[in-house]
Amino acid sequence: MSRASGHPRVELCIPVSIFAEIVSLCLPEEKGSEQENKFTIEDLYRLIEFWQGLNMVVLRPNKAVAVACYNLYMDESVRDSRLSPTDLVHLGYAMAYDLDYLITTDKNLRKYKIPDAFQLLVIHPKNADDIFS
Repeated sequence: MSRASGHPRVELCIPVSIFAEIVSLCLPEEKGSEQENKFTIEDLYRLIEFWQGLNMVVLRPNKAVAVACYNLYMDESVRDSRLSPTDLVHLGYAMAYDLDYLITTDKNLRKYKIPDAFQLLVIHPKNADDIFS
């Protein structure tokens, strides 16, 4: 992300939903919950500090995002049962904002067949280095 953030021809875009997802992963669970957090509040603070050093655009929800997410979930011709609702939201943002790349470690998102109407490429962060060099 740091490399993309400083690249003269790249605009690093992050959907606001990513921030919400990460915060929820770091906040303490409610008492009585059997699920343990993978991350701590200290991890969140370190991540916020990291984000502050990046030159990035925060993508906000809009009608196009809502329509893209709805269609990805409801249209059986493009739906993929391997994708979680969260995956579909990330993909919906990328499609609605007409992004060139969606960078993710998620295997299922990288395997998803993007509809031909979009030029979006879903790539692993390791492969992003080739693009930003």
